[in-house]
Amino acid sequence: MIFLKAKSYKLKASPGFSLIEIIITFTIFLILAGGIYFSYANMLEVISHTRTRTLAITLLNKQIEYIRNLKFDDVGIVGGYPVGLIPATQTLAYEGQQFSIAAFVRNIDDPFDGKTGSSPNDTAPADYRLVELQATCPTCYNFAPVSITTLAAPQNLESSTKNGSLFIRVFDANGQMINNADVLVKNTSVSPNITINDATGNDGYLRLIDIPTSTSAYQVTVSKTGYSSSKTYLPGDSANPNPSQPHATVASQQVSGLSFSIDRLSEIDVRTQDQYCSAVPSVDFSQKGAKLIGIGPNVLKYNKTFSTDSSGLAYRTGLEWDTYSFVGSDTGFDVAGSNPLVPLSINPNTTTSLKFLMEPVSTSSLLVTVTGTDGLPVANANASIVKSGFSESKNTGEKSMTKTNWQGTSYTSQDGNVETEAVAGQLTLTGGGVYPTSTNSYLISETLDFGTASISYNSLTWSPASSPSNTTIKFQLASSNNSTGPFSFTGPDGTSSSYYAVSSTLPTTYNNKQYLQYKVFLNTTDESVTPTLNDLTIYFSSSCIPTGQVFFSGIPSGTYALTVSKAGYNTATSSVSVGTGWQEVKVVMQ
Repeated sequence: MIFLKAKSYKLKASPGFSLIEIIITFTIFLILAGGIYFSYANMLEVISHTRTRTLAITLLNKQIEYIRNLKFDDVGIVGGYPVGLIPATQTLAYEGQQFSIAAFVRNIDDPFDGKTGSSPNDTAPADYRLVELQATCPTCYNFAPVSITTLAAPQNLESSTKNGSLFIRVFDANGQMINNADVLVKNTSVSPNITINDATGNDGYLRLIDIPTSTSAYQVTVSKTGYSSSKTYLPGDSANPNPSQPHATVASQQVSGLSFSIDRLSEIDVRTQDQYCSAVPSVDFSQKGAKLIGIGPNVLKYNKTFSTDSSGLAYRTGLEWDTYSFVGSDTGFDVAGSNPLVPLSINPNTTTSLKFLMEPVSTSSLLVTVTGTDGLPVANANASIVKSGFSESKNTGEKSMTKTNWQGTSYTSQDGNVETEAVAGQLTLTGGGVYPTSTNSYLISETLDFGTASISYNSLTWSPASSPSNTTIKFQLASSNNSTGPFSFTGPDGTSSSYYAVSSTLPTTYNNKQYLQYKVFLNTTDESVTPTLNDLTIYFSSSCIPTGQVFFSGIPSGTYALTVSKAGYNTATSSVSVGTGWQEVKVVMQ
């Protein structure tokens, strides 16, 4: 007998996957799957793109074969020049795909028998014709145009022509030739009418050979995507009777030339704001360029109006390189300065920020712009205007904030001994005739917001400048970049134990901080007398205030003596007649 011994096996449980392991595995799977998907999708796109280009090339070759079978005189553009049977543009379908086909035909003057306009002059310059077809696919994604060319030559010997030629030259602001610039040429004075849509070659020229003669009838417009445009104008037109670039004339067996300058477009971002950098919305301006398209009378190429939006912004796009002037035409505001100064010259393909300082309109106002001989603004120059019964003086690039009322909640705190309510525009000690003498009473102002941390606090003045006997008024200042502080009050030496007892130039310790508070101290040793504060003024310069300019607002009309001075410069003097409205005077200092 055979006995089989059973052997028992103990199964050990597998630990399984943790949640983190599952997430990692799933993430790796997604990355791999995504890579495979995008690779596959890209492969399909490449296949589709290649097929579309192949179809386009095949279609163009078919069109070229059709053109090669045409008579030479028919190799031209319908409604264009040379005149022929080839449509300038057409839409064709091939293998289920639609293409847009553009055709260009040019007469070519080959140098083998001389050139038109040369010596000897080639009186039969249309030696052969160059035909170019270009296919685009409007419904295709990221399809680059496909081009193909061919030549067509007459079977017989060429004969002299009574036509002429027109050479069109296109260059940029630096004088560099521009290739592939779009050129549109029209002539409605000949029969049939001529319309030519073509482009400049690599040398920046479009040469129209053997075209009909015409006097001041060829209308030429030059453009390019992203560039400015230029064109000819009809002489005698009411809007531009004497154009600087009239329609072209083509004379028999002569070469006429036209030159156009275009370049990439630029932008000026205009902002209107007050001296604290707050937006001033909906301000009207007129903007004019310096380039002329007509002379005698002068006709500007650019002359438009615009308004800033509710945020005080206006984006002036599509601007040709030029020098632009801006004049405020708003009934509610005057231009109190600009940064940079205007007129403003802009280069091609640039974006320039232009900020205007605005103030409420007044009956008469004067903007004084001070520059050096280099044209740059002169900061901290003193400008004064004087006439009988009136004088005023200001520094360029400087504005002021004046406090004249402390009623209500227009201050932060006080010790209880300062009277703010009795008379508007006045601070005194409390007591009504019997004033406290035992304390140095104080009031801390509200927080003053100057709109930017790019600021310099220049000086502090107040009135009256002197106090009655046995009384004193003095100040301390504190600045911070946080509207809630902390504010540490100090005097001229930068400590809490010193005070501004007279109008003073301020140290630089307060600068580059947006918020400011002042602390005024009132004291008397005679209980029957109180010091009185009528107003306080802080003079400051900041990034919100244009350099090299001062603005006199609400001044009486009349003739003023204007004096501008600064250490290191010769003092400039002149006479200025101020009438109603806004006006500007420019001073150049040596």
